[in-house]
Amino acid sequence: MISYYKEVFGRGYAAKYVLADLARHGFIDQNSFNPNSPRVSDFNEGKRAMVLHILNTLQLNPNEYVGQFHLESSIRED
Repeated sequence: MISYYKEVFGRGYAAKYVLADLARHGFIDQNSFNPNSPRVSDFNEGKRAMVLHILNTLQLNPNEYVGQFHLESSIRED
């Protein structure tokens, strides 16, 4: 399974760009808690768990990836 993840997310700029976008939407570097709604918090935490699963499967340290994520997201197009 690891080799499949690496094939999808490990090659080329597009794969890294998509992974950075998933990290951005998956609360990888911010709090997923929503003070107004426990349901929204749970939903956000589910998104975060999925991104963490992808990073762990790719054998990437989430704490180290945050720096790379910021680099990728700073050059992304909106």
